[in-house]
Amino acid sequence: MKLRKGLIVVATFVVLVVLLVVVEGAVQRRLYVSPTPETESVFFKSFTPEQEVINRFECSGEMAYTSSSGGDGAYFGYASHKKDFTQYFAIRTADRMSLTTALQQDLLSQLRSAGGEILDETGDARQGFRAHYRIGKSLGVISVDPVKTGDSATRAAGHSEGCPGAVAVQVHVSVEEKWYKKEPAIEKAELSTASM
Repeated sequence: MKLRKGLIVVATFVVLVVLLVVVEGAVQRRLYVSPTPETESVFFKSFTPEQEVINRFECSGEMAYTSSSGGDGAYFGYASHKKDFTQYFAIRTADRMSLTTALQQDLLSQLRSAGGEILDETGDARQGFRAHYRIGKSLGVISVDPVKTGDSATRAAGHSEGCPGAVAVQVHVSVEEKWYKKEPAIEKAELSTASM
């Protein structure tokens, strides 16, 4: 009799544990948002630092080096997406600040054309730019780093021949975006604490 009661208690415990695992898995599947093309905004899908802007400043006529990377993540209530673009080339020293400003203006124009709303914008050509935006169910941030010269841009050094006053530069632009199941409500004060 005691053995039978013990088996019932153990069996009940095992059933409860299995049920708990199944319920927890179902809840997590419903709360986690997987990154898919549907969780990328129109802007994120089409975003690229406009080559025409780069070509306007690049003085050797050929791009020395370009790289891009990205990543996605699934989280409770939202999916995240990230794109990074880094380009190395030669420009005239005097054009460094103008290049950063032109990139910022181009990217914000692309964002507005895709229906995005700029929530906050900080920085300048010397320190780089950041712009927080909202587009549909997505919140994002565009970052244009200040143009770098020196060791980080040496890949372009060989391409500055025949371009008086040229310097090798590195340009880095990134976009990070979070797509929420429900359209996010965010105040400007919350942007500074947002984890982007």
